Amino acid sequence: MTTNNVNPYQVSNVDYTSYIAEATKGKVAGTPNIFRKIQSFSLKPSMNKGEDTRLAGHKGARSDLMRGQRSYEGTVNAYAEPNFMYHDLKMLFKAGTTGASGTQFLTTFDPLSIEEPTSYTVDRAMNGKVTRYAGVESAGMPFSPEEGDNVFHNESDLRALNHFSSAKIVSATGSGPTTLVLDTDYDASPTSLLFVGDTLQFLDKSEGTYLPFTIASIVDSTSITVTADASALAAGDIMYIKPALASGITWFSEQSPFEWGGMTVQKGNTLAGIASFCSEPDTTCKFLHTIVDGTCAGLLHTTSLRRTVSDAEVTIKRLVATDTDYSDFIDNEMQVYQFQITRGTNVLTMVFYGKVEEVEVTAESTELEMQTITVKPIIDPLTSGMFTISLTNNYDTT
Repeated sequence: MTTNNVNPYQVSNVDYTSYIAEATKGKVAGTPNIFRKIQSFSLKPSMNKGEDTRLAGHKGARSDLMRGQRSYEGTVNAYAEPNFMYHDLKMLFKAGTTGASGTQFLTTFDPLSIEEPTSYTVDRAMNGKVTRYAGVESAGMPFSPEEGDNVFHNESDLRALNHFSSAKIVSATGSGPTTLVLDTDYDASPTSLLFVGDTLQFLDKSEGTYLPFTIASIVDSTSITVTADASALAAGDIMYIKPALASGITWFSEQSPFEWGGMTVQKGNTLAGIASFCSEPDTTCKFLHTIVDGTCAGLLHTTSLRRTVSDAEVTIKRLVATDTDYSDFIDNEMQVYQFQITRGTNVLTMVFYGKVEEVEVTAESTELEMQTITVKPIIDPLTSGMFTISLTNNYDTT
């Protein structure tokens, strides 16, 4: 069978992700147009199907698989690049007002805010097709240098409310525009994540050809119109979102990523009294903002991402070099830890008010004695803070 599929096979290097912030959680605000370079992306739907294991007079393990309430989990791994890190943090914690100073912009993020983070619509282009996720937020973000390349990475732990990957056509009527009615067997509202202007690709199963069309209007929850004559399509043909062409992609304005060589670590009894100390490259920070999936009876997809507590964990590795290195961490006093990473004029500052949870000491033959210290933040009785994050970059968000 001959086809005109322009992407019969693709290696992953030509895939991409693109983002757009949502004004209302789970509601697509437009075709995602912030294109981001990533290393891996594993967000996917889990069908959570139930097994029918009733006694039914046979030896088989199950009689049927029944549809369950879908959930969405996965990670995205990318360089900790100063400009896009604004979006990474905005999906995790409430972003404050951005202040401008020349070409630089400072944004603070409040882990203790009762206001929720911003959700995003994310397109994942893979092998010539786009899977769209709506209501994407982050539940956690380990921030650490990648072994061997000295570059800090963000590996955000993602959740989503809904997704669109493909749909079957029930009917096609009219010509220029053509009204297409979509099947509801998988999704009761198959048009909910589509947007006027999206470019679609249709597989005409009878001809074995791929036909591109652009959405002219969203008629209702099951119907769309396309700009050109699509009356040749028939029931059972497949529709999906077509990836952007390379010539049409404007990559996000990235800066050089944060590196270990630009990081300083300081500690003291108060923020005003912190002083630098030597920390090994294995030092990591992990931010958490716990999510519990919300579901409603009668719906097969997640209806809300319910936030509970904010937390963080700091793991510091350092050489045992002085007699006081042990005594610094055997008491239970609160300490202030500041991690600041600079790259040119871009700065990420993280301040933790915390206590040591545990210390692991390793001493092996022919090796130096090392400490691995785990710090957990607590509420500072003076400032009522727990940990703070501020980011200076040249991405205008004012």
